[in-house]
Amino acid sequence: MHFHLGSQIFDLSSYVLAIKEMVKLMRKIKNLEGIDTLNLNLGGGLGVKYLESDLPPSIKNFVNLIVDNVENEVRKNNLMMPKILIEPGRSIVAEAGITLYTIGNTKEIPRIRK
Repeated sequence: MHFHLGSQIFDLSSYVLAIKEMVKLMRKIKNLEGIDTLNLNLGGGLGVKYLESDLPPSIKNFVNLIVDNVENEVRKNNLMMPKILIEPGRSIVAEAGITLYTIGNTKEIPRIRK
């Protein structure tokens, strides 16, 4: 099973709601077809800091919230624990880049700059 909530998500409560809905669907499939959900892919969407005012959640808080809620919902619904997958995308690479520049030309201004 897979879902993707969107991009630039700062409020993790939407993941909690989505997990509850996905586990309901997992239970329905188990009850109707006898099939256990082996993988639960929660997509990506975790926000990154572009502006000084942006306050993205930490990866640690995100992972703890996801695992705790999946475990809790699966236990309440008497289901097998699925493998949890995420697609972190830019949230793990957004702050990993640097820019290198090469000076192509310089301009000499007499008595001011060489």
